[in-house]
Amino acid sequence: MTDKLAALLLNPTLSPLEVRTILRVGHNSIYSAIAAGEIEHFRIGGKIKIRTSWLKRQLGISEAA
Repeated sequence: MTDKLAALLLNPTLSPLEVRTILRVGHNSIYSAIAAGEIEHFRIGGKIKIRTSWLKRQLGISEAA
């Protein structure tokens, strides 16, 4: 795991851009998955946030990592 990835995974939430960087997918892919309910998310104002704990579970990364 790179230092940049490890630093991102320390945050409690991530933006779609940060998740795109981690998953190495395009803009349309991430927003389509969000719209389809494939990525758990919530909104604060107009901003979409994704819980890091959810992403770690999807990637099989333990919470201690």
